[in-house]
Amino acid sequence: MIGRVKVHFYDQPTNGISYVRLKANLKNLPAHLRLFVPMFSELLSDVGTKNYRYDVFNNKMLNCTNGLDISIDRFSDTPDHEDLLDRKEQMLISTGFLDRNIDKAFECLQEILATPNFDDASNISDLIKMESINKANSIGPNGLRYARSYSSSGLKAFARSFEGFRSDIFFCQYAANMLKTSQPLPLINDAI
Repeated sequence: MIGRVKVHFYDQPTNGISYVRLKANLKNLPAHLRLFVPMFSELLSDVGTKNYRYDVFNNKMLNCTNGLDISIDRFSDTPDHEDLLDRKEQMLISTGFLDRNIDKAFECLQEILATPNFDDASNISDLIKMESINKANSIGPNGLRYARSYSSSGLKAFARSFEGFRSDIFFCQYAANMLKTSQPLPLINDAI
């Protein structure tokens, strides 16, 4: 434990490369914020920070790490296979870096986690629009992934949370609503 945070170290031979994976528990996140978790996980690595514009921070991060990988992990660990309501949900933030870059990598992680810049409305708006276009263009090729996600969502509570097709449709509809209005700032503030 470091403070009140559980920490696990696994010493493995990785030829001078270190990997870090941070987990944030999402189980008790309020329902009105849960819709935005997939969007948040898509945008966090591109928003920049209070101290660095998004393009400058991205370059800084990529100079010392392999970038940020942000995903949502959901599972059930109950021994009772009939317990349909058990769920564990967490956001995973992962990166890798050369051992010589450890200080710079943790500096970047601290920067993005402590001071993400959600105040740049035009950048957030552009990111949402671009990602919604990517999602809309990939609906066809992702048909099987959506079918598996949707079918398993009827079986267990953990699979229902953050179901892929529903999350992607929400993302695209949110972007469409932003495009319909001449003042997208209130919509962006709702997401932030």
